[in-house]
Amino acid sequence: MDRLRVLATSRGVSLDGAIPIEEVTGAIDILVIAGGPGAEGAVHDKAYLHWIAESAGRSRCVASICTGAFALAAAGILDGKRAGTHWRFCDRLAREFPKVNVNPDAIYLRDGSIYITAGIDLTLALVEEDHGHKTALIDNCSRYCRLPATMGLFRTVSCGADSGYSGKCEDPKESGPGVT
Repeated sequence: MDRLRVLATSRGVSLDGAIPIEEVTGAIDILVIAGGPGAEGAVHDKAYLHWIAESAGRSRCVASICTGAFALAAAGILDGKRAGTHWRFCDRLAREFPKVNVNPDAIYLRDGSIYITAGIDLTLALVEEDHGHKTALIDNCSRYCRLPATMGLFRTVSCGADSGYSGKCEDPKESGPGVT
């Protein structure tokens, strides 16, 4: 196994076959910047931030998960955009990056080709964009009802077969504000 191609995560998981960011060239479909413990510290790695900014320019869309928003903000990608992050870090994101319009209540946000999420709802939004609203609802309703993006971070609704939920999964395009 080529040790240079193994990425060790902060959670003890090793990913084989990793490609160093310097070798990622050409068009990128979805550039995802993950968050997690310490991710907000990436704002100090100038080479990484330069790579994010350059790569975002050749990506169909850019997404961040949780505190990955700090790296996007530090790279200037979120200037003038709506964004969010884990609720514990929203005030800090707003304070450190005043050009970013931080929305602490959104589950996920889309601003042009930029997607920001606090959880799994980003995946559902991308499935919906690439494969249609019906597919996103079918995949989602097998386990969870998709909540409108503006319902806040602290609500979870289970509608799986064993949940006792007998209603329909609502179409957020018809019943709520959907993506903010």
